[in-house]
Amino acid sequence: MELRWQRAWSLDEGVQPLFPVPAAVLFGRRAPAGPLPRRVLRFSGRLPRRDATEAEANPHLSVRRAPWPPIPTLAGASPYRARFAQGATIVPRRFFLVERVAGGRLASAAAPRVRGRTGGQDKPPWNSVDPPEGPVELPWLRPVVLGESLAPFRLLSTALAVLAVDDRGRPVGEARARIEGSPGLAEWLRRTEALWAAHAARGRDGRPKMTLWQQLDYRRKLTDQFPIPPLRVVYAKAGTLMAACILQDGRAVVDHKAYWAPARDEEEARYLTALLNADSLRERIAGMQSRGQGGARHFDNLFWELPTPEFARREARHRRLVALAEKAEAVAAAATWTPRKTSGAGGWVLIR
Repeated sequence: MELRWQRAWSLDEGVQPLFPVPAAVLFGRRAPAGPLPRRVLRFSGRLPRRDATEAEANPHLSVRRAPWPPIPTLAGASPYRARFAQGATIVPRRFFLVERVAGGRLASAAAPRVRGRTGGQDKPPWNSVDPPEGPVELPWLRPVVLGESLAPFRLLSTALAVLAVDDRGRPVGEARARIEGSPGLAEWLRRTEALWAAHAARGRDGRPKMTLWQQLDYRRKLTDQFPIPPLRVVYAKAGTLMAACILQDGRAVVDHKAYWAPARDEEEARYLTALLNADSLRERIAGMQSRGQGGARHFDNLFWELPTPEFARREARHRRLVALAEKAEAVAAAATWTPRKTSGAGGWVLIR
């Protein structure tokens, strides 16, 4: 069955009180699909009560015609669209992200004791599973860049994770870990894979729909980061404001709450961070962002819907952006950042 859309009403934050999220009403009929309407009716006003009748609401509402919102193609008008990729799906968090714990007098510096990190955003069934704990050899402990790790022009504190992958991006299983002298990692893998097998979603045959490694490397978002480039640009997937910076850690892995791309040199990296952190560009993609109770938050690849050109060293405007980004890095490095749940920039706010 096909539908042809004929009219649309937009009832976003301009109408209060209504719904906690932006709403719309679409009118269509059963017919071969055709072009979308060119206009949409946008309502605004403050209602006398949430469940007001039409007669009660009409005197308080204003209506205007507006162009149909732009629809992102996700094909990308910028050549950088193909270069930026989303980070790895490092979930369940408590199986991978860890915190160091006191190991006692017999603790080994080569294999510190760690415990799976828990948090209020953990989802069922994993939030009821006890996090693993034990010693893990240092080569398998890697920094991880989360969305909250990022501020404009500055990398903040990274997370720590147990990741059984070698420097070439090859997975390391329990058997290989034991053979190569990493009993701590082997035991960690044995425990987490047993917990995954017991609690993961199952298919019709009663077996987990995917292995724990398949979950971690979903769509090769982990292994495609290897070998790790020495110079990368990373930006937060979501936030009230954009947070992008340069990453020069050759061991760090990027989480799915951020996007990354290798940079050819520091000048190109600064050019990109200057663009990504520019509020004028964020405003240009606002109409394409999905909106929820907290407003527009998700960036994903929408920046690359804009015709952002590749960095050209001979272009004076590009060199000017590079210089401005270098100054912004110095300001960000000297500033104090503090966590705040309601802020943008990946959950951090700047205190001057």
